[in-house]
Amino acid sequence: MLNVLFNQNGSIVLWTIFSRSFTLEALVAGGLYFLSYLCLLLLFILLNQMLGSAKLLLLGAKRLPQFTLLLLISLRFLKLFTSRMKQIQAVQTVQGVSVATGSLKARLHNGGLLVKALLVSSLEEALVSADSMSARGYGLKKRTHYQHYLISRRDVVLASLMLVVTIGLCYFQEQGQFTLYPLTSPLAVSWLGVLLFSVSGLLVALPIIIEGMDRLWWFFHK
Repeated sequence: MLNVLFNQNGSIVLWTIFSRSFTLEALVAGGLYFLSYLCLLLLFILLNQMLGSAKLLLLGAKRLPQFTLLLLISLRFLKLFTSRMKQIQAVQTVQGVSVATGSLKARLHNGGLLVKALLVSSLEEALVSADSMSARGYGLKKRTHYQHYLISRRDVVLASLMLVVTIGLCYFQEQGQFTLYPLTSPLAVSWLGVLLFSVSGLLVALPIIIEGMDRLWWFFHK
């Protein structure tokens, strides 16, 4: 929303302060940018919830097994690294060692102790993981999967339907012409616009509809 403070493009002036104009188009553009970033953030949150470590390993194990395993181990150690750092900081705080108080020299010394303990702990965790992989015979033969995720007929039908609807929306809405900055124009309502809006809403709400149908099925058949 700060776009209205730095951008003066637009024809509808909301107010003027010290010869600086604040336009409606700049305000709307800031809101659209915010919604775009919010959608991108929600997309990564949904991917994190849907694609677990087992699914990621299953997807990339055939083509890039070593890279996939390295990626999963790195992501696991990032979370483990953060939690272990909090634990070490709590222990050091009880012992009177803190990186937030004291002189600069003392804080640097305490920070070095924290990093040293953290690295030693991380190396120990890496050795334990390596021993566990060796004990389980990693790399000796073709990898097997504990869980198998199969693509059903419903998945193929829904994916094809979503692809066809997306292509149709892009064709009728002329998405090849992308306007970066919003323009104010009279609101024109047509049957084609209502139809496209309804289909777009149905496409977005499709996962909610499927989840609701599954929950209703389990509710009446439990």
